[in-house]
Amino acid sequence: MKTKNRLLCTLLVLLALTPSVACSESTDDAHMEWWRDARFGMFIYWGLYSVAGGEWKGVDYGKEQGGASAEWLMRSAKISKEEYRDTLAPKFNPTNFDAAEWVSIAKGAGMKYMVITSKHHDGFCLFDTEATDFNVMDATPFKRDIIKELAEQCETQGLRFGVYYSQFKDWRHRSPGGVLSNEEYLELVEKNLDELLSNYGDMAVLWFDVGGNNVIEADRQGARVAAECRHLQPPLQPPGAGGTAQVRRL
Repeated sequence: MKTKNRLLCTLLVLLALTPSVACSESTDDAHMEWWRDARFGMFIYWGLYSVAGGEWKGVDYGKEQGGASAEWLMRSAKISKEEYRDTLAPKFNPTNFDAAEWVSIAKGAGMKYMVITSKHHDGFCLFDTEATDFNVMDATPFKRDIIKELAEQCETQGLRFGVYYSQFKDWRHRSPGGVLSNEEYLELVEKNLDELLSNYGDMAVLWFDVGGNNVIEADRQGARVAAECRHLQPPLQPPGAGGTAQVRRL
């Protein structure tokens, strides 16, 4: 049932019974033991799309598009990047957000880790970044680093923490449709990863999404991203496409 007060986030519980994990060059996967043992975690989708809740100008795109996810609203409703930002960013002000409470709920339910969308396909970042002003600190009235607050609480309460990051698909920044060339966009991705892997402690999970139709380009970008991850946090596994969990030893 719909309500006027839409949920700002969608919580997806991951029952990691048979997790899909990218292969590394090494056959030794002892660092994966914690992931196999954890089996139960929280995956949080949260961004500007949460404000709209799947609706745009009276149309429910979840129904119209055969159940399309709310985070795909910008593409489903064919919203320009200017209108998307100007309409939704000023409304993103979740003053009741309490990282300590979220982590406590997850831990109390028996979950072993938490993963949240640091940047989804709309290009909006839930963390403080210098790579783009399309982020929670610069574009919204909230002006709090959500990723940092959750990372700190996970460390305090003993829950493993990780982030989802859309490294290939970005409707705001990446050409076509964006303003950056592919090379410039890769530099944005690498800057984002530098910030996420340098400023938020150890990452238990990096959940990359998604590949593209151009296999050569995807492989080239994947190689650069992999090199960046290994440089900043060496135990990290190489990134893959299609929502594959990337797990490191903590």
